[in-house]
Amino acid sequence: MQVKASAFASLFAALLLPGKAVHGAVFSCDAHTSRTGTTKTILDHAAISDRETSVTLTNTAASGELCTLYTLAYSEDGLQFYYIPAGRSYDGRNWERAAGKFSGLEFTCQNDDSQVRPGETCSVTLVDTDRRSYYLTSYKYQLTPRQYSARFFERSTFGANTAMLDEMTTAANWGACTTESECVDAQTAWIADQQDPSVVPTVSHREWFRERLNPRSVEVYKYGLSGPHACSSGSVWRNFAFTKKDWYMSTGDELDGNMRHTWPMDFWHNVTLEDRDVGGNVKYAWTYAGHVRTMMDAQPRYYDGSNPGDLIPLGIYDVCGVSDLPGSYYIDQQASYFSGDADRTHEFVKRHAMFKIRLGDDGPCQHVYGGNPDVVIDETYLDHDSSGEET
Repeated sequence: MQVKASAFASLFAALLLPGKAVHGAVFSCDAHTSRTGTTKTILDHAAISDRETSVTLTNTAASGELCTLYTLAYSEDGLQFYYIPAGRSYDGRNWERAAGKFSGLEFTCQNDDSQVRPGETCSVTLVDTDRRSYYLTSYKYQLTPRQYSARFFERSTFGANTAMLDEMTTAANWGACTTESECVDAQTAWIADQQDPSVVPTVSHREWFRERLNPRSVEVYKYGLSGPHACSSGSVWRNFAFTKKDWYMSTGDELDGNMRHTWPMDFWHNVTLEDRDVGGNVKYAWTYAGHVRTMMDAQPRYYDGSNPGDLIPLGIYDVCGVSDLPGSYYIDQQASYFSGDADRTHEFVKRHAMFKIRLGDDGPCQHVYGGNPDVVIDETYLDHDSSGEET
């Protein structure tokens, strides 16, 4: 960490008045009641000729206390210095090494375990003591009950909200969390409630995830996907008839000169508008590569910029533009956005609800009124095969 020298008066006091040390000396952090920290020198390199010096450090005294052991390095211009951590003790626990340059230091403690050991000591052999001075800085930090609860929920849930914090500090079921010990009791009771189905009903993360975070698959050939089979309960379907991949495979190399080498399917599929007799009624069906994508009661029309245009003749067309969005939604919304402004409405639909076709390679690429159509398959058709015969 880089620090400007003028920022820490207490550290400078320690640097100006260093203490001399000998092998085996015992040091403890000065008591402090704030977060700003109190610093003292324990090894002054100017007074030491040994390359290595062994010292004994006293553990912090109580919860909420932190003591750090570190040395310094200076910038070339001498205007800035950098902390290099060497060890720490916190909440009455044994000293432990810190990540970084001095991560190889070994602390030998009276009781080498993870229990709280306030007042006990640990020994360590510090290196480069003929060239480096070492310091101890002590801090005091205490959480409020609300902060303590927030930290607990960050570890045990997907995150705390105001209602959870309010409930933890006032709930009669668990006991009010107004002190650290009370918070521990309240948190223990809260965990017990979470594991009791009569208090908190059992829910499935998998179910929640699949209901909300199961996106449409567009490249199933490249990687395996979780989720049910397409015809199984719980499968997810899109609600618009055409996708950009239909566009790519219809226009082939025209869209991207490298597409044929990266997309392992046949190109130049066409979209066909045809009429079908479904249960005695005429339906207009858009098919793609021979598969029905959607059905309509009325014959679709081109879009003239503000209103439905000419009827689209039955026949075979190239797909020359698609948005991966349901056109009906954006058509319904356009009036509220532009209040009848035909030009802006046209641009809105072109951008958000696009479905464009053309007749032959030389024909114009034209918008279909209504944009990308919704997927609608007549129930009567589902009882017939593709030829229209009952199954």
